[in-house]
Amino acid sequence: MSSPTPADPYPAFDLFLPLITDSTADWKIKNAPPGPDGAVEAHRVNLTGYDRVNATCVRGRLFHVAHGVIGSGSTRPATLVVFEWLLVPQGGQRFREVEIDVTFRAHGRRPGTLEGADHLSEYTPEVRAVAPSVPVKSYISGREVQVEHSVGGKLTVGYAPFVSAGPEAARKKTEKTDRTDFRFVAGYPAYVDKKWGEPNSVHWTLQENGPQESGLPHLVRTAVLLQRKAGDAKGMFGAKIKTSADVSAWENAVQSLHKMVGAVPKDDPVYFDPKPAQGVTHGAAVLYGSREVANVESPFDQDNLGKEDLAKFLVPDDDEKWRVMKTSAPKEEAAEEKEPEPEEDVDLDWDLEL
Repeated sequence: MSSPTPADPYPAFDLFLPLITDSTADWKIKNAPPGPDGAVEAHRVNLTGYDRVNATCVRGRLFHVAHGVIGSGSTRPATLVVFEWLLVPQGGQRFREVEIDVTFRAHGRRPGTLEGADHLSEYTPEVRAVAPSVPVKSYISGREVQVEHSVGGKLTVGYAPFVSAGPEAARKKTEKTDRTDFRFVAGYPAYVDKKWGEPNSVHWTLQENGPQESGLPHLVRTAVLLQRKAGDAKGMFGAKIKTSADVSAWENAVQSLHKMVGAVPKDDPVYFDPKPAQGVTHGAAVLYGSREVANVESPFDQDNLGKEDLAKFLVPDDDEKWRVMKTSAPKEEAAEEKEPEPEEDVDLDWDLEL
């Protein structure tokens, strides 16, 4: 069995997507037409198309998909999915924030049920683990800021509404403090169109280091471990994927307008089929961004997916080596006297109401 070479463990990310210049809508990816038996395309690798016409885009793909069981004494069916997101800024723009939502639902028929979301709710996959869950910080910077505190009070003499007069005193004090800024990636399980049981969706947030205008990493990977209903080892399920990007006030306004008038089509859901493919014995359906997995060694133990460390599939921030650190001013000699701190400023304002 062959595996990616150590020198280049991850194939280049290139979807070769055509750029559509339609000014009224964005281009989205669709599933292949159903086959003669009505079967839908499973494990579509390319997930999201261009979110911004002729500008900044978020491309997504399936990097790994493995079907198996939770393990450690449990035979509950499970699926581990690793997503890869390529953030491509254009025209001197940068990503300030990106939000990614992936919502899972059962698909197809189950014995004794009708087809449809209402009849398949009990078969909806459950989110068991997410990566990253603890925020992954990078591009860390420090800065000194001044914080002004103000405390005010008013003393009233007389009987309103005839006369109401009194001093209003406000004390202001300025303090210096250190702030740490960073960009981060974090995710958490969520409920979408569901109010009971376990979460069926995952939300990931990517935010830049605002004061440094750092933008976001070029390449990000996220992962999720799903637990499926006992006895539903071969039941299909799907995922709806939604991405949103904060690039600039103008771009955001245009995108919001397109959404309001329904001019932004949605990507088709991606479907997952846990039934093993012919010639595949390790349970993987996608490896390293390819569905050709028969002769590729899987990095997963399909009999114990619950023990997999999802964090090992993440990639470090390429810009971490360019991290901006705070440069402190040289400390003054101990013998030198400290300058006295400024006294508090007191403002006294009088109001007279008749």
